[in-house]
Parts: sequence; structure tokens; C-alpha cells
Amino acid sequence: PVDEDYTVFIHLLDEDGNLVYGYDEPPCRNACPTTTWRPDEIIRDEHLIRPELPPGNYSLEIGLYDADVQRLPLQGGGDAFVIPLAEVTQ
Repeated sequence: PVDEDYTVFIHLLDEDGNLVYGYDEPPCRNACPTTTWRPDEIIRDEHLIRPELPPGNYSLEIGLYDADVQRLPLQGGGDAFVIPLAEVTQ
């Protein structure tokens, strides 16, 4: 069980790792706080990302943080999933 409510962060990073778009919100638009999650439960938390961006390569960084803005560590190391995205073209 989780004993603290965390916030989801979604960051879009450019090729140099600079933040070009950010979105932070409690899971499920605050409808499913992490303190209500059960072990092995799968939570579906959808986010629409539609920033205006110049053509280039981007990656998506996803994770959780607490009220002190400390990121929750992942079991395998690190503090966020980083997902390379296909090249963005206009």
C-alpha cells in the first residue's frame, strides 16, 4: 500500500534534454489518489499532449513526485521513465 499521495509528471524533452512541455497533476485528474492504490493494481491515467513544437526529436519523461517535490525512485534505478518518441515534423 502507498501511504502518501503522489503527483504525476509528464515532461517532453528536446534532443538536448531541455524541458519544452510539462504537465503535472494527481493521477486520474485527482480521481484516484495513490493512497487508494492496491498492490498489483493497474491504474489507467490518460493525458493528451498537444504542444506546438518545431520539427525535431523529442522524448517523454514520466514519473511521480511527493509533496516535497522529491521524485519517487523506480525499482530498477532512476526516478522517471524516459520514452524516445518518433521525430516530430510539421
